[in-house]
Amino acid sequence: MVSRVDEMPVEWLSPSAGDNGGAAAFLTQLACRVTPPGARPRLLELAVTPGQVSFALSANGLDVSSADPRRCAAGQIPGLKGQFDVVFAIQDELSRITGQREQVRCLRRVSSFLRPGGALVVHASVPDLARWDEERLDHEPAGQRLRTTCALTGDPVLLRYVWPAELDLMCELAELALEDRWGGWRAEPFTGKATHMSVFRN
Repeated sequence: MVSRVDEMPVEWLSPSAGDNGGAAAFLTQLACRVTPPGARPRLLELAVTPGQVSFALSANGLDVSSADPRRCAAGQIPGLKGQFDVVFAIQDELSRITGQREQVRCLRRVSSFLRPGGALVVHASVPDLARWDEERLDHEPAGQRLRTTCALTGDPVLLRYVWPAELDLMCELAELALEDRWGGWRAEPFTGKATHMSVFRN
């Protein structure tokens, strides 16, 4: 199901990790850059629950919708109309899809949602197997799966983590090419550690 962020109560929105202000500013600038002149930018957030960044974008006058990435992978997103200028996934939302094939299917559908010249933005953690071993986290290297806990609800969460180079290949299969990669929303250099913020174009 596709939801319009401006129609949702604020208390329904989940927090987004990291620099929310920087994320909103970056996505606004990107949307204005790739949207045809005179048109209102349309953005789609891939999220189980829309984040505070989407609320900030909507409050700034952008047309923002949200869809569960797991339903996107399964092709179960009724109500999606038209194409989007920017699709974005923040805080490892792509990893909520727990199979590689399903992640590729999601990215292929994302590619079909984007208008020509549009952009996909993925904000994700760089896997840190050594730290996870030290912290005794439950992870499965062969399947690239991590069992953790939702900071908002305390519920158990299963993730399939994606290495940056793997993400590049999956996006290539979806006919999306890497344009930029940074370590944060304010164009910090990507060091290969902590998080990355990657922009792909069709």
